Amino acid sequence: MTMPVVIPDDFGLMDPSKLTDIAPITFRIPLMETEVVGICFRGDPEEITAGLKEWDLLSLVREPNNPYDRRAVKVLNQDGMHIGYIPRDKNETVANLMDAGKHLYCEIIGIGGFSHDPCVRIRILMDDL
Repeated sequence: MTMPVVIPDDFGLMDPSKLTDIAPITFRIPLMETEVVGICFRGDPEEITAGLKEWDLLSLVREPNNPYDRRAVKVLNQDGMHIGYIPRDKNETVANLMDAGKHLYCEIIGIGGFSHDPCVRIRILMDDL
């Protein structure tokens, strides 16, 4: 005779009404790696990149009314300061996903270059459920 297996429900996980309290699992999807362009046009490059470090998370903001590029995507530091753009030859997919309501952002994966011409490499990420 087989005995039934009894699983204790110490946390109330088997109660369907409690499932609404559990946050959905979010997946971080890496989309591409690129450099931030236009840093030297934003002001003093040393000042703009001061305080940035690898693995910092940066915001991406669409700029559809940009007179030079209708797919422009701005890169903002953690204080909301505009530091540059996603390159024009890499922004089409990013802009389309953002226009479709996806949450995209980036993390710094490298900082280098010269003080007058800094290089900030980023990995563009998307959160998805």
